[in-house]
Amino acid sequence: MSVNPAMPVADLSTLIWGGAGGGSPADLANPVLGLDDCRDLLEHLSEITDPRGRRGVRHAFVSILAIAVAAVLGGARSFTAIGQWADEAPGQVLTALGVRSRRNGQLVRPCESTIRKTLNKTNDKQVMAALGSWPAARATPAMRAVDRKTNEITQAVPLLSNLDLDHLDGTVVLTAAALHTQRKLAAFVVETKGWHYLLPVAGNQPLLFTHLDALARKDVPIAHTQTGRGNGRIEKRTIQMPPAPENITFPHVAQVFLIEREVYDLEGKLTSAIAALGITSLTADQVTAAQLATLVRSHWSIETSHYVRDVSYGEGAGTIRTGTGPAVMAALRSFAIGALHLAGFPNIAAGQRWSHSDYANPLSLNPPSVIR
Repeated sequence: MSVNPAMPVADLSTLIWGGAGGGSPADLANPVLGLDDCRDLLEHLSEITDPRGRRGVRHAFVSILAIAVAAVLGGARSFTAIGQWADEAPGQVLTALGVRSRRNGQLVRPCESTIRKTLNKTNDKQVMAALGSWPAARATPAMRAVDRKTNEITQAVPLLSNLDLDHLDGTVVLTAAALHTQRKLAAFVVETKGWHYLLPVAGNQPLLFTHLDALARKDVPIAHTQTGRGNGRIEKRTIQMPPAPENITFPHVAQVFLIEREVYDLEGKLTSAIAALGITSLTADQVTAAQLATLVRSHWSIETSHYVRDVSYGEGAGTIRTGTGPAVMAALRSFAIGALHLAGFPNIAAGQRWSHSDYANPLSLNPPSVIR
């Protein structure tokens, strides 16, 4: 099947898939957490095992999880912030999230200590699976915790083994950071999953990098040029697609490419230049140079989510270090970033401000167009 600019992309770094080009996130999504969907969310969260003992339990486990989801959508960075959100949210919002009331109608709000102790004991892998399997959470189809004794490379194939994208129309293309440019992963993606890959080539594959870097690029015409202007700068991107060297032994390489990105100020002065080599299993009949450039740029935009996690959610400076708390919060942040993107917010900070401006907003992620 031919590739088109709207092909789905499974990204290994952030595990977010979406349109590779054309259209805004709002064109792809329905409200992610509408009031009618809260019951569905609670059902998915109920699949997570309650880590608490039976004695002394005052709050439904799923309501604590749902509060955490809504609070993080509003920008909560810590258990303290989640507890404050629960303490200040109006009754109808908490009721929709499963918080119980006493016979006199008074809500039984979970305090920060209860939230912290509960999430620190919660099975992070189950949280990732529940949020990833929820139909409304299309932004994050799969997540996997990486044990401290291993790294992301070893977890790529196990993660993708359980990821079913057969319901999607079009060709599935996996993109990833250079860390994942690995022979085993490339072979698995093509031979087992029936997908294609698009991977950058860097120093972790020295022989492959040497072969591509030695190509006579001066004799290769520029296949596609894209120029953009915004944020006080001008960006120019070019892509060259020289013939793949015959001595490449990396699995299923159909094409190689070089992308150069030059940034100029508004007066035309060059301020930065970046060149990136890459490989893909897509043939020239399956993808044009313009589509390939769009796929690469889509991956670059996904990579910026790591920056978003550090800046908008303060992940790098996080103080949660007990039990499974850090991994649970990471799963909640991934879900929130993807959900806000799908709701139409290209800027996560703006999405957080909108979610935080009204406690009901996280329950209906369908903001007015003026905010986007």
